[in-house]
Amino acid sequence: MTTASDPTAALAATIVDELVRGGVTELVLAPGSRSAPLVLAAAAHPGLTLHARIDERSAAFVALGLGRATGRPAAVLCTSGTAVASLHPAVLEADADGVPLVALTADRPPELRGVGANQTIDQLRIFGRAVRADAELTSPEGHVDLAEPARGWRGEVARLLAAARGAAGPPGPVQLDVALREPLVPDELAWSSAPAAGRSDGAPWTAAPSARHPAPEVIQAAVAHLGARRGLIIAGSGARPADGLALPLPAELETPIAALGRHLGWPVLAEPTAGVGTGEAVVAAPDAVARSEAFLADHQPEVVLRLGRAVLSRPLAALADRDDVPQVAVAEGRWHDPPRTATTLLAADPTRLCEALLEHLGPSATPDDGGWLAAWVGAGERARRALDAALDARGELGEARLARDLPAALPRDSVLVVGSSRPIRDVCEYAVPRGDLAVVGNRGASGIDGFASTVAGVALGTDRPVTALTGDLSVLHDAPGLVHAGGPQAHAVLVVVDNDGGGIFAGLPPGRLPEELQRWFTTPHGADLEGLAAALGTTCRSVTAPEELPAAVAAARSRGGLQLVRVPTNRAVTAADHTTLRARAVAAVDARA
Repeated sequence: MTTASDPTAALAATIVDELVRGGVTELVLAPGSRSAPLVLAAAAHPGLTLHARIDERSAAFVALGLGRATGRPAAVLCTSGTAVASLHPAVLEADADGVPLVALTADRPPELRGVGANQTIDQLRIFGRAVRADAELTSPEGHVDLAEPARGWRGEVARLLAAARGAAGPPGPVQLDVALREPLVPDELAWSSAPAAGRSDGAPWTAAPSARHPAPEVIQAAVAHLGARRGLIIAGSGARPADGLALPLPAELETPIAALGRHLGWPVLAEPTAGVGTGEAVVAAPDAVARSEAFLADHQPEVVLRLGRAVLSRPLAALADRDDVPQVAVAEGRWHDPPRTATTLLAADPTRLCEALLEHLGPSATPDDGGWLAAWVGAGERARRALDAALDARGELGEARLARDLPAALPRDSVLVVGSSRPIRDVCEYAVPRGDLAVVGNRGASGIDGFASTVAGVALGTDRPVTALTGDLSVLHDAPGLVHAGGPQAHAVLVVVDNDGGGIFAGLPPGRLPEELQRWFTTPHGADLEGLAAALGTTCRSVTAPEELPAAVAAARSRGGLQLVRVPTNRAVTAADHTTLRARAVAAVDARA
């Protein structure tokens, strides 16, 4: 009978138990033999919900999505060897975007390393500086008194979880490498008795709460820049709190960022993933306003307050790429200043800093100086009307209209997960802000890999309706993410722009190359997405008319699971549409610049 004195059983079960005590409730696993002790311990623990995926990359992105949705670290468990390397893309994204994640990697014991043993690689510190912390634990040899090593096991797990949650810096990924000796699966199982003793009250071995409120000196440094009458607030990804998808504010109320803009009389130019929502100071169609050279020439800011990571929009980024205007950059725990123009860098959660600044400033708002705020808001409204008129005049469901119509058609309190590459740019340019819609995406490293799996993880981590907008290459890149391999079923609708390749390259430098060279970038594939969906056990309906979109998405959602709605488009037509729409929006801004 396996008992608590069995070293491998005890190590595995103690690790799992301490993870649960530390707040981990979701574990995503991919199949393997070396990880068997950890799998069996996890399956026996009543405090864990298990999710299975057929490959490690998919499993890691599901865990990433869970972390995005809940704000708590989820664990991803894999076997030894190249399986560990497959976690790396998700670890990099978690690092860049501050998402808590535990990479629980099974390993061969030290005596099997460096001697040519099967499925053995150097897993220690394999993720380099992408993890906040790492540790290695090894099964003791023989049957020994486990009280002493158990203290170290639980202490290391507690230390890693504190780092993942952001107790001493920004949240992010950690790695626990566990070297497991045989027997991996004993003849008789009694795994529930295997954990070595923890704290008697069920608490974690060491509690390390995060101090998320901005330090007084950070608040004072920000206040020193708030005296300017003509300021701008630019909010990018990472401006929203890193504590999951809590229900958004009602549409008629303001987020702290929007409220600070109104209080100061500063326009707020926000990207969708910033989570700013709506408000009197929020500029509609900010990308179009920032494209107008005539408007900017007459509306030069005295200071720019940058919240979160660098913005995706090139026109908005150009406002930050100036060293003749004071730039105050605020991001949690990282050096976020790609253009090297920041005069002041403040390490703080942007939303919580705005809350603190509102409290410091008191109820009296700054009086408007010559219509500064009104000019920006009015320019945004003119651009918005011009875009809507041009899009409504189109009878087909092109990529720009899809980016506007899909977010508008979603139910209240929905989550929209937007893919990298062209979709997030289209949503930034054409979608109408909603205060009751949460928009998320993998905006840290901005890769297209693992997208379907991320959507599944987000859906598993929230009770809210989840819809995704992505491109065909993202779906092909992560086709295994559409497969349900065990555990609770994820429910989400993936709306897929199918332009037979990488449409974004039409607007990037490779788009200027001759056609025979462009194909090496656009990679036309000719894949049948409806056939792919059928092969993976799901459905895919194609939609071409704008009026068909809401019903198609609703029908897909009613079927449950991960469902696809395909929107076929033409890359050349899309590129021409972008040019025309941008010109019309800028002309509308200039009409009263």
